[in-house]
Amino acid sequence: MDEWKTEMCLYHSEGGVKPGKVAIKRGTFQCESLSPLLSCLALIPLTNMLNKQGAGNEVKRKNKVSH
Repeated sequence: MDEWKTEMCLYHSEGGVKPGKVAIKRGTFQCESLSPLLSCLALIPLTNMLNKQGAGNEVKRKNKVSH
């Protein structure tokens, strides 16, 4: 990750400004194969909390959808 960089362009009413290259210090790219797995792992505490509270909406009085 030491070599990862991106270039930003800021726009405002008077035109664009390019501050130059910005170092990426942490995170994963969207196309990275670990991204979906990390997203699922991050949502586990939310899932547990919603399930404990019984939160959600009933669909046709049969199934409950929480998120």
